[in-house]
Amino acid sequence: MDRRMTLLAAAGALALPAHSAQGPRRIGWIAYGPAALTAGWTTRIRARLREPPAAEALHEERVGDGSDDGVDRAARELAAWRPEIVVAMTNGATRAAMRHMPNTPIVVLSSANPVEFGIAATLARPGGNVTGAAANPPEVAGKWLEILQAAAPHIRRVAVFLTLNTPGFAAYTPHAMRAAQRLGMTLHYIEPRPGDPIDMAAVEAVKPDALYVVLGGSNARRLIAYALEHKLPSISFNRDFVEASGLFTFMPDPEEGTATVSDYVQRILKGAPPGGLPFREPSRFQLIVNAQTARAIGISITPELRLRANEVIEVASVGR
Repeated sequence: MDRRMTLLAAAGALALPAHSAQGPRRIGWIAYGPAALTAGWTTRIRARLREPPAAEALHEERVGDGSDDGVDRAARELAAWRPEIVVAMTNGATRAAMRHMPNTPIVVLSSANPVEFGIAATLARPGGNVTGAAANPPEVAGKWLEILQAAAPHIRRVAVFLTLNTPGFAAYTPHAMRAAQRLGMTLHYIEPRPGDPIDMAAVEAVKPDALYVVLGGSNARRLIAYALEHKLPSISFNRDFVEASGLFTFMPDPEEGTATVSDYVQRILKGAPPGGLPFREPSRFQLIVNAQTARAIGISITPELRLRANEVIEVASVGR
């Protein structure tokens, strides 16, 4: 039986763990980490959990150190607390939670391609113990390249950074390759192993005109520094990137994911099976531009690009 069929077969048997009728409900939270990048991620969601039964719930949060081993330890510790439901930040945290809590409902805040990742049979009917909000759809891979070219039409060589064998990301590659061909670009993939630092010699060998960053943590910071030094445009997937002096972020509106998770937590605590709740795809996106970085690397934010941007920010720490 393949993994997707196993999801469907298990769906009918899934139930919330038993809890005391008098005691509060128990909601667990898990993030891949590191803590410096995930601090406060629960705040927006918990602010929405104002109605019973979630309003009076007990909460327990665990954060990995940004490695597979770290998030596995975090999930094991969380499982010992016996939560009724788990909220996971991303696919990596979801995978660890599934391993240690296979019968516990899990709601994920941002899941990149959950069907390919193996946590949903389909977006409409996940069929297992996981549901939540889908992250950027694969078509966004081409949109990132269009944004880079709008800022710097001379771009031809783009270095793409993502962790080796990142689950759920294979579906993005064809969209990126087609867009690159249409825009006259060549993509050069640099894929470190999880937890390993970027090989900056490999970056130098590519001689990129732009950086396409599907990484976080210290590697993202290294690449931001490299882009500033070499005056290269860069784009990534979360707000932290532009606040740390990257040029662009293009991402789903975080309020949509927050609303989905809070809604699904309430519905599951009231008895809804997670496998019957569809993964919700984003309908609104945000383009955020760091104007000070643009000036530092000699990029002009055209009126057209400024009009497309949801937010243009100034960050005084550029170059630090």
